[in-house]
Amino acid sequence: AELNYQQSQLLSTKAQLQDQVAQLQSAKTQLESTLSILKTLKSGLDELETQIENTKKDIDTLLGLQATLDRLNARWAELQDEIAWLEAQADKTQEEIDAAVGAIKSSEEYLQLQAQIPVIKAQLAAMGVDVDEIQAEIAKRQAALESLENRLETLLKSLKEQELSP
Repeated sequence: AELNYQQSQLLSTKAQLQDQVAQLQSAKTQLESTLSILKTLKSGLDELETQIENTKKDIDTLLGLQATLDRLNARWAELQDEIAWLEAQADKTQEEIDAAVGAIKSSEEYLQLQAQIPVIKAQLAAMGVDVDEIQAEIAKRQAALESLENRLETLLKSLKEQELSP
């Protein structure tokens, strides 16, 4: 009888242990699922942060290119006005006008401007931006940046509410 009682106790304990193992396996599966979700969220957060950084860099680059192009174009316009003024001089001979215009056009500044402006335009074209649309493109990218930052803020807020904040 004592042996049957101990056997019964062992079977009961075995059943309890099997139940606990099943519960632990279920908890492990849930934890693995949660870990997978967290990894996906982390990947999404990292991607958003990368997009934000890249958009900020693009905006800074566009602003820099625009400022440089504006400065170069302004100086180019000044030199063109100077050339036009020289060409309009009635009291000078054509040779004097040609020499003065030639001096401007062969100056290092003129040649640098002539070379730099197309380089800036090519950099803009490489970014998919038309020279005449720089302001619109900057505004578009700033709106995209704001949208990305809002998405990131919303995601972080959602994670915090679920106590999953990184």
